[in-house]
Amino acid sequence: MLHLDLFGTLHKGLPAHNDENCLTSAAVTTASGVTLSKPLAVTNGDLWADNGSTTSGEFTSASPSGLRYVQIDLGGVYNVDKVVVWHYAADGRTYHNTKTQVSADGTTWTTVYDSAVSGEYPETAAGKTHSFEELSVRYVRDWVNGSTSNVGNHWVEIQVWGQRSVTYIGNYLEWTGATDTMKTYYYAG
Repeated sequence: MLHLDLFGTLHKGLPAHNDENCLTSAAVTTASGVTLSKPLAVTNGDLWADNGSTTSGEFTSASPSGLRYVQIDLGGVYNVDKVVVWHYAADGRTYHNTKTQVSADGTTWTTVYDSAVSGEYPETAAGKTHSFEELSVRYVRDWVNGSTSNVGNHWVEIQVWGQRSVTYIGNYLEWTGATDTMKTYYYAG
């Protein structure tokens, strides 16, 4: 399929898109009965928690302890191929039972990383990058169950990389879900 945009540029196939961090207005939640301290810390862009106190707002923790998750709602469906997770890492601890999952609907989940399969790893300032075949994603969950340092569960940051899903309406319009991002293309083949 060829597309000619309004500026006269000829495109073969779909228009090119660049990956972006999809967390522009994400909501952070967890399971019923679990409390998150400072949940917005998970998506605030601060990749390093160095003071070790949840009151600093540098990371969030879940209570009570045990196997817990944070869930991020991206607010819309994106084509995602990478999730990067930072847990508390100032002391090089290793978290147990780490698992990262993605879902388009919040009901059916795809596991993109599971330490039971791929092994545990020491936390670092670089975080842990999970790359995978592109999937339609609205929700991301990251699970942990304490660490080699203590029974606490801590998340510093999560980034979700991809592109807003695109729907073609007929052969002429590209609709990204936002009212200000519809583009016109002319069918040329």
